[in-house]
This record gives sequence, C-alpha cells and structure tokens, in this order.
Amino acid sequence: MSAPSPKRLGVPILKSVSLLVLLLLFGHFLLHNHLFHLHISHHTPHGARTEAARTEIAGISSGEAEVTTASGSKQPQSLVTSSQPTGTQRPQFLVASSQPTVATSETSPSPTEPAPPSKHVPVWRDHLPEPPATIMLTFGSKSVADFILNWVKGVQKIPDIGPYIVAAMDNELLELCKKNDIPAFYARSADIIGDKAYLGTEPSKQQEQRIGSDRYYRTDGAAFKKMGAVKAATLQILLEDGYNVLISDADVVWFGNPWPIIGGAPGIPARQDAYYLQQADILVSTDCIDFLEDNMPGLIGHEHNTGMLFLRSTLAAIEFTKEWQMRALETTDGHDQTEFNRILKGMYTPGKPGKAFPDLMPWPYLPLSLAATPGSPGGARNTTPAADLVRIHSGQLGIRQDLVGRVWDTFAAHREQGVRDVYWLWHGQIKVGLLPMAEFLNGHLFFTRRLQEYSGIKPIAVHLTYQFGDTADYVYGKRQRLREHGLWLMEEESYFTEGNFLALTFPEEGYAHIVDKYRAIAGVCKDTDPIKSKCWHGALLTKHDIETNHISPRDPEKPIDPARPHLEVQGWLRGALRNAIVLARRLNRILVLPKLECFCERHWWLLDDCRIPAGRSEMPMPYQCPMDHIFEPAEWYRHRVDFREPAFLRNPRVPEAVKSSRLRLTLDLPKGAEPQYNEAEGVLHMADQSTYAEINIEMAKQQRVRGETRVIEIKSADVRDRLSLCAGPDPHEVNSLNNQMRDLLDGRLVEFCSKERNTLLHEVGPPLERKGKDVKEGMNCSYPGKWPVTANPVLWAGLITAENRQAWIGDLLQAC
Repeated sequence: MSAPSPKRLGVPILKSVSLLVLLLLFGHFLLHNHLFHLHISHHTPHGARTEAARTEIAGISSGEAEVTTASGSKQPQSLVTSSQPTGTQRPQFLVASSQPTVATSETSPSPTEPAPPSKHVPVWRDHLPEPPATIMLTFGSKSVADFILNWVKGVQKIPDIGPYIVAAMDNELLELCKKNDIPAFYARSADIIGDKAYLGTEPSKQQEQRIGSDRYYRTDGAAFKKMGAVKAATLQILLEDGYNVLISDADVVWFGNPWPIIGGAPGIPARQDAYYLQQADILVSTDCIDFLEDNMPGLIGHEHNTGMLFLRSTLAAIEFTKEWQMRALETTDGHDQTEFNRILKGMYTPGKPGKAFPDLMPWPYLPLSLAATPGSPGGARNTTPAADLVRIHSGQLGIRQDLVGRVWDTFAAHREQGVRDVYWLWHGQIKVGLLPMAEFLNGHLFFTRRLQEYSGIKPIAVHLTYQFGDTADYVYGKRQRLREHGLWLMEEESYFTEGNFLALTFPEEGYAHIVDKYRAIAGVCKDTDPIKSKCWHGALLTKHDIETNHISPRDPEKPIDPARPHLEVQGWLRGALRNAIVLARRLNRILVLPKLECFCERHWWLLDDCRIPAGRSEMPMPYQCPMDHIFEPAEWYRHRVDFREPAFLRNPRVPEAVKSSRLRLTLDLPKGAEPQYNEAEGVLHMADQSTYAEINIEMAKQQRVRGETRVIEIKSADVRDRLSLCAGPDPHEVNSLNNQMRDLLDGRLVEFCSKERNTLLHEVGPPLERKGKDVKEGMNCSYPGKWPVTANPVLWAGLITAENRQAWIGDLLQAC
C-alpha cells in the first residue's frame, strides 16, 4: 500500500486540530462560567480552601441544603458563597491579570450598594435580629475565656448597645457561652484551613502551627495568622447575610455607645462631625500614639489596628474580606492585620497572588468629601474616583498632582470645622474612615499617656495594645492593666473582701531622694508639656554632660544616659518591694503595691528624651506606669506572690469596713526602743531596724488588744531602709528567698535604648537585618544593675552579673 500524499493527509489532520481547538475553547468557557457563578475567591486554590472555611463557620456541611444556581442546576449549598437576585449581574472587581488594572466605575461596584440577600439560614440567626441589622462581634478560644466574659460584661453595661455575639473557636468556649446565656456560634479554627496554607511544607513549620487552643494565640504566629483568616471568612458571610459588623478583640473594653459615630443602628442619631464616617464601608482604629495627628491627613498612612473594626454590609466590604482571606492564607510573613494594611494601601494588585509593592503611603488615597457640593455634605459622590487617580508605580494608584492642593484645602477646612473625613483606599475601590483616637483609644494612649484624664474627652473603648508581660500560657500583662484601672470585671467578691492587707505608701519620698541630684538639669519645663507640674527631660542630662565635660557624641557610653535616673529609682523601689513581700508573708497579709512612677518609657526600639518618639511632647514625665513596664507579671504569679494593684483600696468593690480598718506602722523610734501606739492617730511606732519577727509579735499583741486590723500601712522608705535584713533563722529558707526575689525583681528583660546615646543609629528603622548584621548589634542600651551596664541587645545577658543585679535591689537578706 502506497503512503498517502501530504495533500490527502492534511485535510483530516486539519479537521482534527480544528475540532480539538474548538473543544478546548468550549471547555475553557464552561470552566470559566462555572467558576464565575460559584463566586469563589479570586485565587482558585486558596478560594477553595476559604470556601470550605466559610461553610464550616456557617454551620453548613456538604449536602445539607441545595440552592438553585443562575443556570438552573442544583448545587450543594456548601459550594455557594452568595446568591444574586434574578437578573442581577455580579459586579466585576479587579482580578488577576498579566497587567495591572486601574479601577473604573464600570469595573467596580458602588460601595454603598447593599449586599445581596443570602438564601441559607445560618446558626447565628437564633441569636440575632433579622438582617439588615447592625451587630457587635468578638472572637476567642478557651485560652482567653475570661477575657471573653469580661468583654461581654462590659458590653452589657452600656444602654442601647444592641445585639452582640461571640464566635467561639473551640467547643469549650462555646459551652461556656451557653452556660452563661451568651449568644455564640462555633467558628472552626485550626482544622478548617489547610496545614500548608501559609507556612510552606517544612515539617517543623507545619508542626509549629498545630497549637492547642488552650494557649494564647497571639504568642504563636502561625495560629494567630490562621485565626485572622478565619475572622475574615466569618466577616464575609455575616456581611453577605446582611449584617453590619462591629468586631473587636476580646481585649477591648467598651465604655460607651459607638453608634452615634459609626451609624447603622436604628433610632440612634448621628453625630454631626461623623457624617462622612457613616458613609464609609470600613471604619478602623489606629496604632498611632501621637494625639496631635488625629483627624490629620497623615494619619491614614499609620498602621491601622483591626482590634476595633467596623464593616458595613456593602459589596465593596464583602469583596475586601475575600481579598483579605486570600492574602492571610497566601503570605508567609506578618499576620492578618499586616495584610489588612497592605491591601488598603494598594500594595497588591487586587486578586492577583504575589509579593507586595513598596509602601507608597500617604498618597494613594483621596478624601471622599473632595467632590462634595459646596455647602452641602450630601453632595459627596459614592462612585469610584477613577478619574482622580493615576498609576504611579507598578499598578499602584495615587492622586493626580493637580489635585493635591485641593486635597489639603479640604483637610484644612474640615479640621477647622471638626468634620472627620473618609478616604478612598484599595486602589480607589473602598471608602475607609478612622475612628477618633481620643474615643477609641489604643493601649498606650489610655494606660500610659492617660489621654482621657487631660483631654476632657470621654472614651468609648480602649484596646489593650502597647503592653508587655503576656505569655503563651496566659495574658498576665493585659489582665494586670485592667486590674490597675478597675476594668477587670471577672474577680470574685472574695478578691475584695477576704484577707488582710499590707499597703506600701508614699513611694514618692524615695523617688524624690534619688532624682534630686538630677532635677536641676533634667527637670526643666517646656511650653509643649501639657502638665507643667510633671516636667522631666532626661535628654538634657546627656546634652549637659557632653557640653560640660566635652565628651564627643561619638563616644556614646561616656555621657549620662537619660535612663540613668529611672534605673536608680527602680533599684530603690525593688529594695522596698523585696522587704515588703517578705514582711507581708510573715504577717500573713496580701501586699498592696505602691504607686509606680517611671522616668523612662518602655519600648521595643530607640527612645527620644526617654519617651517613645511619636507624640513625645504630649507625654508627661514622670508618669504613673503600668506594672508590666517595670516587672514581668507572670513571674509574680509563678512565685505565688499574693498582691493587689496600687489602686486596689480605691476600688468601689472593696467594702468600707475594709478601707476604714487601718493602722499606720512607722519605724521611726531609736534602735532598741519599745513600741508605742498613738490611739488618736492610729499609728504604731516601732524602732529603726526592727526585724520581721519583732513586727509579727507586736502586731499579734495589737490584735489581741484592739481586734483585727484589715489594712496596715507602712511607708515605702521605712520598709526599704529601716527594716532589718534579718529574715529568719533558717539559712536554706533565707537563701531560697534571696533567689526568688532576684527572679521577681531584677528587671533583666527591660532595656532602655536612648537616641541620645545612639547618634549614629537613631534614624535607622526598626531592628531589621541590614547587610547581614542586626542593627541592634551596634546599639548602646542600658540594662539594670547597681552599676548600669551599657551593651547592645545581642550581648547584654552575659554582661550583667548576679552580683550587680543583687546590689541594684539591695543587700542580701540574712539568716539570724
């Protein structure tokens, strides 16, 4: 048989190829159409994973229900994330493509368009009103169960706050909520998102993220990021269900009603300055600690904190939550808040996986009010501002240069009027507003700078950020801060009513004795200090030393460190506390801490004038510092120190019978003198260098004669300098006490790195790797000790001897 000619062979081959191409094109069309109607996440592999997460959170399993798709076919509801009303076209968002796409009004939804109604009936409908409605939500696991309960108690105290619900991430918390009649639903946590979602395939990394929910999520980066993805997925389906959601972390305390600012709650009038805020798709709090930045245009470029976050049920907000989920699952660094900020700042091409662009803030945004009709706020447009945005870098968007002047004029006018603006972010696709800093406070503004005390503005909520002292086992630092301000509502009555107390008083006398030698130089008032009576500028010590002694700024170890007075004060305080802890144990009493004052802030990076650089002019010094600024609260609980916070005896839950039953103990008599009791003043005078045993014996005598005394007060200076170091006859017990007190009080984890002693580094950013060497290796930081150690953070641990730390606290207790 002869071979077919090329001409005869070419016809069937051409027909076959053509048919194959047609089949491939038709298959591609069907696949694209199928994915389009299923409304899955932009990035298909992660979209499938996120879809599973959403249906698990909603309490719907595959096959539980069926809905009809747009094509009329039956699909399991577990595959459907939202349904469009008949005849409604799904809005087109920016999706993955080879070239960056600029948003236009045709390719973006109207951000104020409400979300389409959902056809399923999720589990939370048993606890919430029918949508559309506005609700409050918090997340948690059993590791923070008492914070969840504290959150609920705070919310319940606020009139007209409206419905709230808890998303429980394990069965233990869900059952606890049921037991306490708290509305809650089960949001699956570690098992609803694939193990390799964001940590890669390295076995150690996979193991790292399998954390039990009985440990604090925040201390495990993998678990915390996974929780963030779950949060975004939950928000998506709540928004799709028609709910506006005010979500806050469990470590937020609510004082007042947010709805006059946020809007969305029926029957609650809006505040005049919040007109634009109530048009926003998203409202979020800020990590900025410079109060002067509030309502300034630059504030939008600061880090947003999702611990207090409001999302309106709009198409723009829903699409944002999808992008947020995808980024939280895909990226390997940071956490969900990192991705929240990156997305809003336009650091990704929407829907397209890949690395973030450089951060070009503060200019990829436009104020919503810019196009408002003059004299009428109702003229603000609600369409995407594509005409006012231009591509400025690899697809990122920024304001046209000819509009910059108008933007600043708008900001100036609104600030003068007290109006708060809203901005177009995420490539101009979504309207975002910032919650007022003085009413929605971060932890630093509330607990350290105490803005609420001198601003005259009543806070609505505070988020416990900028604090130390938490561990994987428990959030000791956060709880202690709430106790210090009377905001921890989970105490049993016995915490306030049972036991007798030893209260340290007047620590200021000891503080003043230490700082007097520095006061003439550092205690100089400036016009920027809001509280003239509390004026301290440690930076002047270094400046004075350099100028007076002709020390070169390039010799940073030689001038006096601005933190030196603070370290001396803390050494004195620790000696007083060491003796007081032992005395309280000998008397079988609970120690009430004295007022804690600091002359230097605690921070993760360089300090400027012993203050965090941002907003330092607002920071009074010295300040009443939280316990976690100078101690590690976890150590106090590990060593079973029975103590109360400084404000304990002012807490209204302490009975008057406890507060009024007081005796003052002073060690002001000559050595060897007999005790004397002054009935009129309620003061017991004892001899200088009295021993613990002698005080114990005398207090037993006083109890037999005058009855039980609930509170014994003793001056901090007396217990520090006039109490004998004779701690008991057993040398082994005394040695154990010395070791325990050193663990409690030596402050080894606290460092103070001043800009003034790091003149070559103060313009360097946070401690990132630079040229293969950690920037912190070149720093000069001060560490505690009788003779303060100057070292870099890499080497300091080996340079602070036990003898130096002990001498800082005071002489050792003695067996006698």
